[in-house]
Amino acid sequence: MTSSVRPAATERVDDARARRAPEQPTGIAVAGLTSFSSFAYRYLFVGTMLTMSGYFMQQLAQDWLVYDLTGSPTRLGIVSYAGGIPMLLLSLRPTCWSIAYSGLCES
Repeated sequence: MTSSVRPAATERVDDARARRAPEQPTGIAVAGLTSFSSFAYRYLFVGTMLTMSGYFMQQLAQDWLVYDLTGSPTRLGIVSYAGGIPMLLLSLRPTCWSIAYSGLCES
């Protein structure tokens, strides 16, 4: 009586995987755009685009209104510059924290 030894199930699966061609990325296959295959990233990207386009429209409308009311390019420049001050002031402290935390400087 001869005993036939059958390979274990895991060995058969491993052999099948080895013979199969490597899987190609689904969806967008262009190099550098593979992150768009993630639903969460696409959701973030679209939300960011909508938010930024709304922000730019608001800035354009505000600048247009200032120039229309005053007719002064100087005042337009002052208002536009003043709009960036909160961003500048609020970004300084987190920048220092991140540099100190990463160990790039001695604090």
